[in-house]
Amino acid sequence: MYRGMVGGERLTPEEGFRFYIQMTDLISAQEMGFRLQAEGLAFDDFIERIRRNNLAYFRFERVRRW
Repeated sequence: MYRGMVGGERLTPEEGFRFYIQMTDLISAQEMGFRLQAEGLAFDDFIERIRRNNLAYFRFERVRRW
């Protein structure tokens, strides 16, 4: 994740795949949280924690470019 987020060099295919999986998991967690909240099954603090987590990741330029 470090090389994917802040590294300057190209990722190996294996690293790129791991980075892709981690990022899609991050987005999927937020989507699932919104869905659960809409159905009244998630607490606001849970949604806020996911939102803050995503904001922390997306502070990095390489994550935003992904």
